[in-house]
Amino acid sequence: MGGNPAKEIKKRFTDTEINMLMEMRWFDWDRELIKKAIPLLSSPAIEPLFDFYKNEVKNK
Repeated sequence: MGGNPAKEIKKRFTDTEINMLMEMRWFDWDRELIKKAIPLLSSPAIEPLFDFYKNEVKNK
């Protein structure tokens, strides 16, 4: 976003990555799970974090 009035210049993530992030809702995970995922949360790649989510959160 930029300008006055604000307008979208470019997206930080692709639409697919945005959908993954919205599905994961990592901000609702318990503290221990977030601690376990810190290296993935600090990474610019979304897919490894989504794989973690599928294995550790979604399937439990």
